[in-house]
Amino acid sequence: MKDKLIYVIILLVAFFMVTGAMYYGASNYKNIFAFDFTPANADTFVSKSPNPQVAEKKPNEVKPILTKIDSTAVPQNRNRVTQDSADVKISASAFVDSAKVVFEQLKKLKEQISLKNETALAQNQVSSPQVQNPRKDSLYTKWIKNSVKLYEAMDSKKAAKIIQGYNDNIARDIIFSMKKKKAAEIIAEFKPELANRIISVQ
Repeated sequence: MKDKLIYVIILLVAFFMVTGAMYYGASNYKNIFAFDFTPANADTFVSKSPNPQVAEKKPNEVKPILTKIDSTAVPQNRNRVTQDSADVKISASAFVDSAKVVFEQLKKLKEQISLKNETALAQNQVSSPQVQNPRKDSLYTKWIKNSVKLYEAMDSKKAAKIIQGYNDNIARDIIFSMKKKKAAEIIAEFKPELANRIISVQ
């Protein structure tokens, strides 16, 4: 019970402190919520005591000023609307023109990139026949022959564990290079999915 009471008191104290800080900040600075901590002008606040100058003004003095403002405001607003709409039309047409130019530049850039990609692909296709296939390479075939001899001499379970670690293509080459009986023993140790992948026609 005491714990709850302490928590409530702490909460109330924190609430009043934050509220007081916000009130102080709002009264002394322009806009604390926008992090504008410049001192507030005295003109922005309405004083609590009535202003005697405002009370002395007569309503008749204010009316002619309002009529002058109203009579001149309508034509200015009409002109402003037409000028603004003309500016919007001009800026819209300029935007459309600039968008067309940018679109054309993007088209040219896309064509250049596609040409570069095509030439790169053509060069890769030309150079790829020169690269030898690792299966036909003499080092690869020697390695396969030596590995097959070692795996045939090993226990089937141990050889199967080692061969499972290889790529499917390499494992296939090793298995098909072995004697049929030893290859069958090793394949029998594989999981069915792996055995199907290795034996499948490719």
